[in-house]
Amino acid sequence: MTDEQSSEGSMEPSDGVDQGGFGEPSSAVSDPTTPNTPTTHAAADVGLPEPVSPFAWAADSGSAPVARKSGSGPRVAVLGVILAAVIGIAFYGLGQSRSGPQADASAKTPSRIGDAASPEPWGVRYNDAPGKPVLAIWEDFQCPYCRDLEAMNGAAIISMADAGDITLVWRPTVFLDESAASLSGPNPKSSTRATMAWGCAIDAGKAAEFHAALFATQAVREGDGWSDQQLLDLASAVGITGDAHTTFDKCYTDKTYQSWVTNSYAAFDAEGVTGTPAGFLDGTELTSSQLSDPATLKQLVGAAGGVTA
Repeated sequence: MTDEQSSEGSMEPSDGVDQGGFGEPSSAVSDPTTPNTPTTHAAADVGLPEPVSPFAWAADSGSAPVARKSGSGPRVAVLGVILAAVIGIAFYGLGQSRSGPQADASAKTPSRIGDAASPEPWGVRYNDAPGKPVLAIWEDFQCPYCRDLEAMNGAAIISMADAGDITLVWRPTVFLDESAASLSGPNPKSSTRATMAWGCAIDAGKAAEFHAALFATQAVREGDGWSDQQLLDLASAVGITGDAHTTFDKCYTDKTYQSWVTNSYAAFDAEGVTGTPAGFLDGTELTSSQLSDPATLKQLVGAAGGVTA
């Protein structure tokens, strides 16, 4: 993606983040009071030119990015820029024709994973807060905008979950494995392999720690990803040691959770999610700015019945 875009306020792109296309889901909750503007990362592309967006996103600007795919099921290449006056965004969508991933009902899953019949199929339930709003967040570990969301609001989201204000469900997808940058990079299928490793870390009781570490160690250049050894070493970095580390290593090298990852990706396609990060509060899609701004999200959680004292 291009490294430079200009926008109102002359915002600079965050360090190491390749800035792609931008936009908001058309079904998202309207929030004209939110002062900052989220951006959108383009979805997987094959041999098409990179876009130049008229907007930039700054890591300290209070807005969160979104990596975007076009369509669900078979993808058709789309290139466009749409200016939305109400929330001041630009949209860029770039996809590719392909068959959707196929789910495997017999897939092994890490602990705390919903099955195909759950409200958030194959999602990672960080906690359970009965009677409180459910915040479900779709992410791709190679998505630079997901990394920026983690930096901006990840801690506050975890805090709300730890306080019992929300049930937090992380929903992994891996569509960026199909991007031109990933396919030609040094570590193909990094989104899939990172998510498999995360599943192994979940079993070791390090769901949040490994989740945060993956975004903290995301490659500067989109598509470079992680080597197998880097993912194995990351287990030690988050405190997985001794027998637990041995188990982690075997879990990863045996590709224990590869089918789970595919199932979650299939759900991403089937549900028609258009990009990452994508947040849903009790099933209602949030705008990127609502998801990324701690105060705004806290207010929405309170209105949905969460305790936000």
